[in-house]
Order: sequence, then structure tokens, then C-alpha cells
Amino acid sequence: MRIWTIIFVALVLAACRSAGGEETQTISVDFPEDGRVNIALEMTAGNLSLQPASQGGLTGTINTNVRDWRPSVETAGDTIRIRQGRASVSVIPDARNTWSLSVGPLERLNLSIEAGAAEVTAQLGGLPLNELSLQGTTRPTTLNFDQPADYQGGRGTITLTTGAFTANSLFNTTLRELNVTTTGGRIELNFDGGPRTTPLLVRLETRSGITLIGIPANVNARVTYNTSSGNVRQVDPQYEQINRTTWVTGDPDADPVLIIELRSVVGDLRLAQIQ
Repeated sequence: MRIWTIIFVALVLAACRSAGGEETQTISVDFPEDGRVNIALEMTAGNLSLQPASQGGLTGTINTNVRDWRPSVETAGDTIRIRQGRASVSVIPDARNTWSLSVGPLERLNLSIEAGAAEVTAQLGGLPLNELSLQGTTRPTTLNFDQPADYQGGRGTITLTTGAFTANSLFNTTLRELNVTTTGGRIELNFDGGPRTTPLLVRLETRSGITLIGIPANVNARVTYNTSSGNVRQVDPQYEQINRTTWVTGDPDADPVLIIELRSVVGDLRLAQIQ
């Protein structure tokens, strides 16, 4: 029988402000025995940080000074869902909402984040990430994969409007496919880490903004760029252009371990080298 433990601790930390006194909730949720977990995080505003931890389960703190934003924690089967409460007004002066959560050891992770207008910083290195879904609007999103994981995952889907998206050390990700869709804003993808032996397919679609792609010189990669009226603003000498829309790096006769397909309306492209 699976045992789920939820601990809430509420402490009033500050005197009354325009949005109210600040309150802290301490989160501690045990994972099921088989270690296969679905985590769903739903926010509308604030700051979310996520990182791996040696302590088991999903743990961390949530601080807010808006009473109606106090989150609920729900568990059903293998799914843990943390959902921010809804306030009755859209603009709250001096509002603060900060989630700092840690993911303990597990066998497989399906992660879903609905960020709304929240800023997201996620340290996902070393986690056995099977599926990733992230939706946001106007605030920055940063994903870091600073450590490899012994796992082969599936697909990641990132959907933003004008918020900037940055992903670092992508050759450490367990995902085999990454899809990023934005309306505008900057996209920066750095493919350090690895070495990677299984192919990684990256599909990017953007209306405007600039996309910066950094690939080490020794990586066999192919980049295609189709645009209505965007421009290529930078191409490092390591990249060889083989036709109007395609560049390769590494060994041009080898099968690419990295395939990037970028489609834009007026968005520009920069191709850089990273060490």
C-alpha cells in the first residue's frame, strides 16, 4: 500500500503589508514505492525554483503574502499536484509568491508546469526525466541540466508567449525530443554536457525574437532554419553551410547526434560555438 504524507506548516512572518502578512507553507510529500511519479505544478504569478535533492519525496517551502494564493496539494495514484489559489483581483500591490521545491531520488519523473506569469528556474540535471511539459507567458524560463542521468526519456514541450527561454547543458538531458514554441522573446539553447550517444531532435517555432544556438565544435549536428523574413545574424566558423537553409558542424559525413529545426516568421538566428 502506498503511503502519502503531506505536511503543512503555516507561520505568519511579517506584519501587515498592502498584500497582507507573509505566510510560509512547508511541503513534504512521499513518493510511491515504485518511484514512478507525476508532478504537476500550477502557478499564476511569482517565482518557482525546482532542484534535485538527496532527501526523499517532494519537499520545500512556499511563501506568499496573498491569502487567496495559498496553494493546495493533491495526491491521486502516482500524481502529486500543487495548485496556487486564485485571488479575486488581478493586480495586488506588493504581492509576493515564491515556491522553492526539491525532488528527491526516484525511478521516473513526468513533470508538468503551468507557470502563468511566474518566473521559472529549474535544475533538472540528474533527474530521470521521462516527459516534460511547461507553459508560460511573459516571464523568463531557465532549465539547467548540469548533470547527466542514467535514463532514456521521451518528449519535452515548452510553450511560451513573449517570455525568454534558456536551456543549458542540453546534452545531459534524458529527453530524446524537445519542442519549443514562442510568440516572441529570446530563445537560447546551449548543447554542452554529454557526451551523448542517442540522437536529440529539437524543433523550434517562433514568430519573432532571436534564437541563439551554441554547439561544441566536436558535435555532429545539423541545423535547418526556415523563415519568412528573419535573418542569420551570426555564424561561427565551425558551421558549414550546405544549402540555403542548412548548416552542419562536426563530421559532415556522420549521422548527426543533434538535429535542430527552426521555423520563424521574423525571428533571427545566431549560431555560436561553446566549449
